Amino acid sequence: MTVHLVGAGCAGPLWITVAASRLLGRAEAVVYDSLIHPDLLQL
Repeated sequence: MTVHLVGAGCAGPLWITVAASRLLGRAEAVVYDSLIHPDLLQL
């Protein structure tokens, strides 16, 4: 198992890196808190 930490803050998906977007798009599981922008969960 590999774990990647991606900091996204509370901004929308335009503010994360391309690499972070790709990782989120192929992740089997994502752990996040209540500050995440809802659009990031759609990646």
